[in-house]
Amino acid sequence: TLAFVGTPHFKGGIAPYTVSEVQSALGLGRRPRTQTDEEDKDKEPEASGAHQHDLYPYKLFGVRSYLGEYEPFADLPSRVAFARVESELGAEVLVLHKKDLLELKGEFPGAAQIWIKVARRKEWHRGQLLEQLTQKRNYKMFALHTIQTFYRNRFGKRMQKDRSAKPPTSMIIVPPSPVQTRTNSVSQESNGEIQRLRGKVEVMDQRMLEIQTTLDLIVEEMRANRP
Repeated sequence: TLAFVGTPHFKGGIAPYTVSEVQSALGLGRRPRTQTDEEDKDKEPEASGAHQHDLYPYKLFGVRSYLGEYEPFADLPSRVAFARVESELGAEVLVLHKKDLLELKGEFPGAAQIWIKVARRKEWHRGQLLEQLTQKRNYKMFALHTIQTFYRNRFGKRMQKDRSAKPPTSMIIVPPSPVQTRTNSVSQESNGEIQRLRGKVEVMDQRMLEIQTTLDLIVEEMRANRP
């Protein structure tokens, strides 16, 4: 699992910026010189590992994803986010050096401008997710929370509307006639087909929006490079 991780805070998550902060959060930092072995013995067992769970995920990445392009493009002196890879079965990560990345940017200036704009949007989205890091959730709980939030935002209003349309339990309902039953069955099938068509239309609209956004960026780049 590859994810951006940070420290939860009730006002918004905090991303580690330096290697020392990351090592401290993971319990990997060097012991201060003023601290002795005797002081280590006096500490509680839990204290030594207290920092090992301070970093929690707030943005997950799937297979063949990439990250870290924003800092080189923005010419920042250091990282603005920290990503961690965890896998019980092992994982493979390819690293592209900053020098090689900038060479690709110079060889393909048209594509690089679009890439930079996409990187800015991704960084903005990362900042939004970091602000939502207010609770400690491991990878499993974070995934469950993300799925539940999406489901509630997508289908919550529709489910509430369906519940409000149901008759009270104390209402007396007359059994429908056979003709009404067949009519209701046909109506339900039609409604189901309509819902499936609406779902396909929503997916097509989303894809068209993505295509239109990409075309707009390409046209904007062509106009900017026009002599």
